[in-house]
Amino acid sequence: MTLDVGRNAPCPCGSGKKFKKCCLDRQGVAESSTAFAPAEREAALPRLREFALSPKPAEDRAAAAARFWAECAGDHA
Repeated sequence: MTLDVGRNAPCPCGSGKKFKKCCLDRQGVAESSTAFAPAEREAALPRLREFALSPKPAEDRAAAAARFWAECAGDHA
């Protein structure tokens, strides 16, 4: 897998340097250690979808909204 990294973009190695000043001349720099292979992404999608559609995120979202709006109402009262 290769990443399209511009010369002036931050280096994908995470150094914080520009790509041209860091890993441009190194062999295999386009391969990011944090990138996932297509098969890994495809395997994760059903699990992510299952989690997102489960009741737990909705319960957490409702609790967070209630707390947020209660705090906002307290600020304006």
